[in-house]
Amino acid sequence: MANERLINKGRNHSISTVSQLGRISVGNASAHPEGLAAHGWTQEQTDKLSADILTLMENEASKVEARTAAKNFTTAENQARLDAKAVIRKLREAVKLITRDAPLEGLTANDFVPQKLLTSTPSILVYLERATPLAARLDTHIQRFFPGQKVSELLKQAAARLAEADTRQETARASLPSDTVAVHELKGRILDQVEELNAIARIAFDGQADIRAKFNKDLLLRGIQHRKDDPETPNDPQTPQ
Repeated sequence: MANERLINKGRNHSISTVSQLGRISVGNASAHPEGLAAHGWTQEQTDKLSADILTLMENEASKVEARTAAKNFTTAENQARLDAKAVIRKLREAVKLITRDAPLEGLTANDFVPQKLLTSTPSILVYLERATPLAARLDTHIQRFFPGQKVSELLKQAAARLAEADTRQETARASLPSDTVAVHELKGRILDQVEELNAIARIAFDGQADIRAKFNKDLLLRGIQHRKDDPETPNDPQTPQ
């Protein structure tokens, strides 16, 4: 059964913050095993904390991989947009040339003026859908500007590539993993272990402020936040040390 206390606790911190806090704590525990063991913190607890951190970091690695894939799909969509707009520019320039004296097939350059700015994937796809059948009427007149190719086919290909890139990018974005309840609970469990280690260190090293400070969770969190500049990751409420 899920532990709501741990879930709520873990929800307040990113995976990166908790894993860094845990790694530092494991390092400190490993540096002072005798003093901690004499007051209730065992090597088994250090090993358990280390194992939980590894599990958490593996989850973060999968998230990074998914974000990278989504970024790559976004880059592909941007390129498909640029390619489509390049074909559109060439089409409009060609139409201006062949219709400068009179309309052809009942069409002029004005028929190919975008009704909206082509600044987004939907606006470009709408334009391509409207312009492609019009361009097909001019294929024979305009082919000299596009050697060996029909401009209407170029527009269809550009639309297909852009639509596919858009779909893949949106699918990748929707599939980005978020922290699940299980991950929040794991983060909460690691924070609990760090706090227990902190409390035992205060007992074990009473009167040794320099060693006690190394285990202070709140000091460690502030140091992590300062290094990674992560203002969206709040700290747990301060507790007297």
